[in-house]
Amino acid sequence: IDNLLSAADVRLGITSYAQSATTIVPFGKYPNGITLDVDSYTSSNGGHISAYSSNVQIGTTSSGYQMYTNTQAGYDMAMRMLESASDTAGRTPVVILLTDGAANTAVDKSFYDISKGTVRQEYSGTTIDPAIVLSTLLSAAYRKASVEDHYGKAPIVYGIGVDLSSSDGSNAIINPKVGFNSS
Repeated sequence: IDNLLSAADVRLGITSYAQSATTIVPFGKYPNGITLDVDSYTSSNGGHISAYSSNVQIGTTSSGYQMYTNTQAGYDMAMRMLESASDTAGRTPVVILLTDGAANTAVDKSFYDISKGTVRQEYSGTTIDPAIVLSTLLSAAYRKASVEDHYGKAPIVYGIGVDLSSSDGSNAIINPKVGFNSS
C-alpha cells in the first residue's frame, strides 16, 4: 500500500463505503505521494480518515459503525473513477476492494445505474438476502464490462476480506506504516 501511495506515475483514487460510498481521494495523479491519517478508527464506532498530498488535505471522511456493507456502492464508485480516466493507453485498470463483511446492502433495481434504485438493507447477523447478492454481482459485471470497453482490457480486481474486530487491526490495514508500528 505504501508503494502505491508514493508512486509518482500511478493514478489512484480511494473510496470508503458502508451504507453508501464516498470519495476520500479523488482519482488522479499524485506525484508527491499520498499520506493517510487515521484518527481513532475502530470497528465498533468507525473513525476519521484524512488524505494529504504535499501537506495539503485532498480528502476526508468520517464513518460510524453502521452494520451495513454496501459492496455494490464501493465497487461502483471505484469503477466509475476508472471510467473517468482520459489517458488510458498502455494502462491497466486495477481495483483493490477491502471489505469487513458480506454484502448486506445494495440497490434492488437499476443495477446498471445504482443512483436510480432503492437501497435495500438486510442485516440479521447470519442471513444474506440473495437479491442483494445478485444485484451486487450484476452491477459488478456491468461496471467491469464498461471499464473494459474504456481501456480496451479487462480490469484486474482484488477482493480482500479483513477482520476489523480490533482498533490495532483496523489501523494496520488502513495505514500500515503507523498501524503495524503502533503495537
